[in-house]
Amino acid sequence: MLKIGFIQAQGNDSRSYGIPMAFGYLASVLQKEWNQPFEYRITSEPYDLVEFQPDVIGIGSVTSCFWQVHDFTAIFRERLPDTKLVLGGHHISALPHRLPKSIDVGVIGEGEDVFLDLMRAFEPGIGWKYDQYQDIAGICYHGRLGSVMRSDARVLRKDLDSMPYPLRSKNPTNPDEAIIFTSRGCPFRCTYCSTQEYWESYRRFSAEYVVRELQHIVDTAPHVKSVYILDDLYVADRRRLREMARLIDQTGLNKRLSFHGFVRSNLVDEEMCELLKTMNVSAIRFGAESGSDDVLQLMERGGKCSVASHQNAIDLAYKHGLKCGASFMLGFPGEKLADMHKTFDFMRRNEEKMFIEGFYLTVPLPGTELWTWASERGYVSEDMDWRKLNLSFQNPDFDWDGFLYLNDQNVPRRDFVKAILESGILPEATAWRGNTNKYPNLAVERMVHVLETLAADGVRRVAIYGAGEHTRRVKDYLSDLPIQIVGLIDDNPNLHGTHLGPYKIHSPDEAADLGAQAIVLSSDRAEETLWQRREQFEAYGIAVHRLYGSEGTPHEELCLT
Repeated sequence: MLKIGFIQAQGNDSRSYGIPMAFGYLASVLQKEWNQPFEYRITSEPYDLVEFQPDVIGIGSVTSCFWQVHDFTAIFRERLPDTKLVLGGHHISALPHRLPKSIDVGVIGEGEDVFLDLMRAFEPGIGWKYDQYQDIAGICYHGRLGSVMRSDARVLRKDLDSMPYPLRSKNPTNPDEAIIFTSRGCPFRCTYCSTQEYWESYRRFSAEYVVRELQHIVDTAPHVKSVYILDDLYVADRRRLREMARLIDQTGLNKRLSFHGFVRSNLVDEEMCELLKTMNVSAIRFGAESGSDDVLQLMERGGKCSVASHQNAIDLAYKHGLKCGASFMLGFPGEKLADMHKTFDFMRRNEEKMFIEGFYLTVPLPGTELWTWASERGYVSEDMDWRKLNLSFQNPDFDWDGFLYLNDQNVPRRDFVKAILESGILPEATAWRGNTNKYPNLAVERMVHVLETLAADGVRRVAIYGAGEHTRRVKDYLSDLPIQIVGLIDDNPNLHGTHLGPYKIHSPDEAADLGAQAIVLSSDRAEETLWQRREQFEAYGIAVHRLYGSEGTPHEELCLT
């Protein structure tokens, strides 16, 4: 039976949301429309797929995570030399002529029908013959002379209702929540957004289809209480929104589920809020981007969003009992220091009515007008380090010393950073991470110290107890130490048999079989709980070591560099 693996590049985001929607759709379309039996595995860890030994691997990535694609392919080409690699997502769709040599085929844009045709043409043990590529619309591939070739553009499905529901799994980050798409694309064109380039057009599932899918979620996942509508703008079609609200109310789904998702400030009015309340929408979110009308005009957002429309949306949400989140973006070319302070003032003025959903640096993404502007001025290139496009000031790995900055002419970098840090908008724990420590955070420093101490005492084989966010922070710093990590141990049975980096995750009952001379606890929040369970390992004669002792080091401090 053919085996297909799917893996999503997610950079340093350690959160898990269940099956990514893109892969959920790919797998469900294959199940419905491909008359071949197949096995599949969806993961974010490459060593899970090494163990699975798939015939084909589909890799997804946005631009800011694209550096990780090269890490994945290095592992796959070494461990799975005969496996064919297919790359999709926003980045390769914007830059198909930059298809890495390690990838066999790139999927441009919407992927379900393209991947279906690729699998229909796939020959086990061979893959695809070169002459087949030109007959599969919507791909890029390597030509015989080394150049990257493109087939004809793919004609998109006009009827989204012909799509099967995507496969889903429980969301480990928020088990009570499910994700749904009710449309693809956005009718607006913002200069910094890659949505229009990727989706090409704005298409909607019908209101009837959406309600049937919601009923399917309720029937198959009774634990779900909240639905995150992940569309760029699910409220764009007012007529459809009215019908969705009517049907959700008529079927009683609003008594079973709550909803949250993205709106646009200039579309929010009394009627929309009433429709959202009928649906049992609990929260809205919109991209405010700036508290300065001058900057909003520079962004050429279309649809005439303004500070006044932002304020109106916040006030109406508050009036109707809707939680309201807004994201903001600083550093847009042409922004002045006074504009930044207007944005900070807007945030403070609304702090009782609004929460900050995202606090971002302006970065140019391939395929956008902003990318063209930045490329013409030498800020970016197609062979740049994509880590430079890390856009969230709140990311633990945001590079405060070397971030890509487009607006030095109007606000010098030093003044830009100073204004952000002195604004009080960022939590103190994430406001500044720059010091001379060679380790990126205290978790790595503690782990390396303990392991080096054990190695000096003659210990050579160690197991790590805990496979959560703390271990994700330290895993990349363990391979060069004079000690062997024989595996990870975790109490969560859903993780057993999977990988975190190159390390396989085992149950505590398997500890004696790993041949470990010592076990090191890897958790800041739950170390005391793990420490209370040490007797199960000491019974096997395995010593247990902790990183923090009884210090009670707060989690926020561990994130500081």
